[in-house]
Amino acid sequence: MFGAETESLSIEKGRRYEFIVNTSKELMALIDREYRYEAVNDEHCRARNQPREEILGRTVSELWSPEIFRNTIKEPLDRCLAGQEVNYQAYYEHAAIGMRYMDVTCYPYYNPAGTVTHVVVVQRDITERERAEQSMRRYARRLETLHEIDRGILAAQSPEEVADAALRHLLYLVPCQRASIVLFDSVDAGAIPRNGAYPAYARKNGAAGHEARYGRVFEVGKIHVLAEFCNEELGYEPTESVSFINVPLVVQGELLGALSMGSDDAATFAGEHADIAREVAYQVALAVQQAQLRQELHRYTTELEVLVGERTQEIEQRRQVAEGMRDILTILNSVRPLDEVLNFILAQAKKLLVTDNVSFIALATDTEQAGLKPVTSVGVEDLLPAEIELAQEIIRAAIAQQRPMAINELTVEILRELKIQVAAISHRYTSILVAPLSVNRSGTEGALVVYFVDAHQFSDEEVETTTSLADQTALAIENARLYQSAEQLAVMEERERLARELHDSVTQSLYSLSLFSEAGQRLIRVGDNARVEEYLGQLGETAQQALKEMRLLLYELRPAVLEQEGLIGALRRRLDAVEKRAGINFTFEVDEPIVLPLSVEEGFYRIAQEALNNSLKHAFATHVCVSIERQDGETIMQIADNGVGFPEEESKMTGGMGLSGMRERVQKLGGSLCIESAPDQGATITVRVGT
Repeated sequence: MFGAETESLSIEKGRRYEFIVNTSKELMALIDREYRYEAVNDEHCRARNQPREEILGRTVSELWSPEIFRNTIKEPLDRCLAGQEVNYQAYYEHAAIGMRYMDVTCYPYYNPAGTVTHVVVVQRDITERERAEQSMRRYARRLETLHEIDRGILAAQSPEEVADAALRHLLYLVPCQRASIVLFDSVDAGAIPRNGAYPAYARKNGAAGHEARYGRVFEVGKIHVLAEFCNEELGYEPTESVSFINVPLVVQGELLGALSMGSDDAATFAGEHADIAREVAYQVALAVQQAQLRQELHRYTTELEVLVGERTQEIEQRRQVAEGMRDILTILNSVRPLDEVLNFILAQAKKLLVTDNVSFIALATDTEQAGLKPVTSVGVEDLLPAEIELAQEIIRAAIAQQRPMAINELTVEILRELKIQVAAISHRYTSILVAPLSVNRSGTEGALVVYFVDAHQFSDEEVETTTSLADQTALAIENARLYQSAEQLAVMEERERLARELHDSVTQSLYSLSLFSEAGQRLIRVGDNARVEEYLGQLGETAQQALKEMRLLLYELRPAVLEQEGLIGALRRRLDAVEKRAGINFTFEVDEPIVLPLSVEEGFYRIAQEALNNSLKHAFATHVCVSIERQDGETIMQIADNGVGFPEEESKMTGGMGLSGMRERVQKLGGSLCIESAPDQGATITVRVGT
C-alpha cells in the first residue's frame, strides 16, 4: 500500500515540475549525448511552431540545419557534456517568432552515478535588451564620432581641411555610396545638386579632369568642392541613387554650401541618419565660416606684416644710408689719403647697395696743373680688362648724357642703342649702374660703377644713393686736390720765409764773415797785425751771432725738447713730467743708442705724444708702456696701455682721438701704423719706419 502511495506522490511531483516548466516563458529542451531532443517545454514548441511529437527523437542538426549545428550549437553542447555550465548569446530564427537574439545557458544533467547524460538547454529572448544596447552603442558611437568631427574641425586650418575631417568621420555613421561637401560662390538654388553627389555625376557627365579624393579641391561652375567621397574609387560602379539627401550649410541665415549624400538603399536617410547629417552639416557650416574668417584674418595679418616689414626695411635702409653718409662726411673732414677715402666710400657703397662689386673708374684726362698727382681708378683689382673697357665706354655715354645710367641686363642690343662698341661683353655681371662725376677744376672725370651678377631692376632709391655716393667721391677728389695744392703752397711759403730769414740774418752774417776774412788776409800780407787782431775779433763776434740766428731757426723748425734732449730724452721727460705726476705707472724700454733722422725723431715724438694723451684723457689707463727698438732695418715704436679700449673698426671708420693725425705723420715718414684695441682690453699702437 505504501508503495502505491509513494508512486502516486512521485507522479504528482512530476506533474508539478512539468507544469512549472511548461508555464515558463523561456525555451527549454533536454538533449542527450547523441544530440537528440528527449524533452521540450510548451514555449519551445510554440516558438518553433511544431508539436512536441515532431521534435522529440530528432537531432539538433536535423532541426536547425547541419551548418547552424556545426557553427553555433555543437561546441557549447560538447563543453556542457564535459561537465561545464555554458552561457552564450546568438541569433536564432524561429518559425513563429522570427529572428531573435537569445541568451542560451546549457546545464549538465548528471545521473545517480555522477555521469553527465544530458544537457538542459534554456533560451531566454533578450532581443529587446540587445536592441536597446545596440541603440545605446550607436548613440555613444554617434556622440564619439561627432566629438571626433569637432576635434578634427578645431584642428583644421582651412575650409577644405574642415570638410575633409567631417566627411571622413561621417561615413562611419551614415552608410552611403557617395558624398560631398561644397561651397557656393553665390546663392543659386539651381546650383544645389539634386542627386546628392554632384561632383561625381558632374565628372561622369563631362566635367572631366577632376579626381574625387579627400581634400582635393576643384571648381565646377559656381560650386567649390571642399571634400568628396565615392565608392567608384574602390571599384564600385555608380548607378542612379535610390535615395539622397542635401543638407544646406547655413550660418546666421547665410547659405554657404551643402552637404550632399547619395545611397542605393531607399531607407538609408530615414530617421537617425538624416538627423546625423543635419548635425554634421551645422558643425561644418560653423567651422567653415570660422576657417574662412581665420584665413581672412591670416591674410590681413600677413599683408600687414609684409607692409610693416617692407616699411621697417625701408626705414632701416634709410638709416644705414644716413649713417653711411655721415661716416663718409666724417672721413672727408679728416685729412686722409685719397686712396683710403675712396676705398672707404666703395666699402660703404657695397654695404648700402648690397651689390656684388663696386669700383671707381677714372678716365684719363690731361691737366695743366703742374705737380698735381693724377687720380687713379680704385677697386678695379677684381675686374677683367674687358669689364673695365666696357665700363669706361658706358661712363663716357653717361657723361655725355649728364645723368646716371642703369642697365638692368647687359645685351648687345642695348649697347648698340647706346652706340657703345666693345670687343666683348663680360658674362660675370648682368646688371650695371654708372653714376658719373666731374670735378672740373681738377680736370678729373670718372664714375662710380655698381655691378650685379644676376639681372637686377634698379630702384629710384638705389640710383639716388649711388648718385649721392658719386657726389661724395667727387668731393673727396676735390678735397684731395685742394689739400695737395695747399700743402705745396705751405711748403713754398715756408721755403720763402726761411729764405727771407736766411737772407736777412744768417746770409748777411756769413757775407760779413767772408769780408772780414778777406780783409784780414790783406792786412796779414802788408804786416798790419794790430788791424788783423781787430778783424779777427769782429769775425768771431759775427760767427757767434750767425750761430745764434741759425739755432733760433732750428728751434722754430724742431720742438725745443727734441733740440735739447733728442727723442729718448724728450720721451723720458714727458713721462716724468706728465704720466708720473698724474699717478700713472709707466715703463720705458729702449735699445740705446738709437740715432734717427730729425724728421723721424719729430714724427715719433708727435705720435707718442698723441698716443699718451689719448691714454691719459680718453682711456683712463693706470699703466702705459713705451718701447723703441730696431729690428730688420726698421725702427719700431710701440705704446700700449691698459685703458678702456675701443672697437677696432672704430679706428678705421672715424678720425677721432688723434688717430688720423698719427696716420698722416706715419704716411709722411713712409712707414706703417697698426692700431689694436678692443673694449676693456686696452690699446696698442705700433709704428714701423725704415731707417
